[in-house]
Amino acid sequence: AFLHRIWYHCLNLHLGSYFNYIVIVAATFTHSWCPCVMALYLPSVVIEQCFASIFIVDYEKIPRNWISGIIISLEFLLNCKLL
Repeated sequence: AFLHRIWYHCLNLHLGSYFNYIVIVAATFTHSWCPCVMALYLPSVVIEQCFASIFIVDYEKIPRNWISGIIISLEFLLNCKLL
């Protein structure tokens, strides 16, 4: 609602136009999504480094795609939950 007032007041957008409505929705989504991604980036790196410490002997030699799959899936689910 706050962003809607800003867009409407500063840019004089009317919600009768679908394009303007799409711009408002995209800006609101981006405004709420970016902080969530940044808040979860550091914990994702820490989790990945924990797995690297556990598999320290052969972490760079043997690909473990499941580690990145788990981290990306958890980050995606948490982002969806936080929004």
